[in-house]
Amino acid sequence: EGEKAESSEDAPKEKKKKKAPEKKEKREKKEKSPEEKAEIKANILKVVKTIAPFAAVIAACALGFAACLFMNTDIMKSDGEKLAIKSANAFNSSLPLNSDLCIYKAYVRNSTAEDECMLYTFTEYMGVRTTKICRVVIEKSDPDTINLYYIIDPKSPTYLAMRSSSDPKDRIEASILQNYSDLTEAADADIRSGSEEWKRIDCAKINANITSAQSNH
Repeated sequence: EGEKAESSEDAPKEKKKKKAPEKKEKREKKEKSPEEKAEIKANILKVVKTIAPFAAVIAACALGFAACLFMNTDIMKSDGEKLAIKSANAFNSSLPLNSDLCIYKAYVRNSTAEDECMLYTFTEYMGVRTTKICRVVIEKSDPDTINLYYIIDPKSPTYLAMRSSSDPKDRIEASILQNYSDLTEAADADIRSGSEEWKRIDCAKINANITSAQSNH
């Protein structure tokens, strides 16, 4: 009787176990019917057919532009090439009518005062072929004046007559020609030594752009 009965509040409470959520059953993928597959395929083909012409046009434009860059030499010309072509045309216009000209080497050099071009040429006139080096000088202060200089033949009758002439003007002219000849030989020696001042130009581009008329008879 003396013992007190444990009240319901003091009695240890049992923990309720949480029920694990029931796993949802995976839904089976619904297989598309042949009609649905055919419709999807038709839509894809329609999109491809719509895009394909535009892609073809873009590709054709890209190829056409690349071909234009490759074939149009005017777009690809550098300043050195323009100078060499201008020099070759000036040299060609100094030749007798119906002369054949071929540039087989060309070099350009730029300075603050003038532009220089060295042309190594084959010329043929009336069945006679001549090899000649021409030094072309264009002063930047007077770009419309083009000066052509050559290596003179010291045994040439014309040169010897000028040197021994009784006329002072002829002797002065012979001296000037000798000076220009020496400068041309010096430029040739620089090129042969591999001087970096001279830049070689593609002769194919030069020969393809010689358009000047030959008027010297």
